[in-house]
Amino acid sequence: MTMINQKCLFCGSEYQVARGSYLASQCFQCHSVSMIVEAEKEYNDSHPLAPGTVVPFVVNTSHPAPGKIEIGTVLDHVLRQADTGATNPKDLMGSSKLPMLSVVPMSGLAHAAAAMRYGAYEALRVDGSKGYGPFNWRSVKVLASIYVDAAMRHITKWWDGEDLDKDSLVNALGHAIASLMILLDAIENDCLVDDRPPKGNLPQILDRMKKEKS
Repeated sequence: MTMINQKCLFCGSEYQVARGSYLASQCFQCHSVSMIVEAEKEYNDSHPLAPGTVVPFVVNTSHPAPGKIEIGTVLDHVLRQADTGATNPKDLMGSSKLPMLSVVPMSGLAHAAAAMRYGAYEALRVDGSKGYGPFNWRSVKVLASIYVDAAMRHITKWWDGEDLDKDSLVNALGHAIASLMILLDAIENDCLVDDRPPKGNLPQILDRMKKEKS
């Protein structure tokens, strides 16, 4: 697979996408969507597009984004918008803002909420009481390793065939998401005890392994 460089016209970030005839790609930084034309041909006589032309556009939330999107009628729609000025300037501004909560799968959020409810009100504690209370990690700092272990434990249990946690009867992946959400919230609210080991070189190892395999 041949990769080509793409530069986001909204935030300027650079990333790579797979070469194709017409494809759309979503910026990993600001999540705006651009279309890149790599085919060595013109769209039609009235809209010549040179190879490598990048056209920004706004994708409706019902469109199958993010990722590579095969462009057919979307291209025509984009060009019509450019001709008529039909695109609302606020749409272009809104598509480049962070975060885009409209692209978050609500199913994952629902499972995470079920896990959060269990931890806050139903989980059995050592003293026999139930629940640790909502947002308890904001009152007393928490260890990063506790929630990393919890997330990895739930993910590996799910991968090994356990769909539901035996205590909560909540999807194991919901517990994993909840653990990571707590971890992020603790980071953002300065409630985390960062007990990670000294920084390693895993990215370099993975890059080397990838090159060795290719």
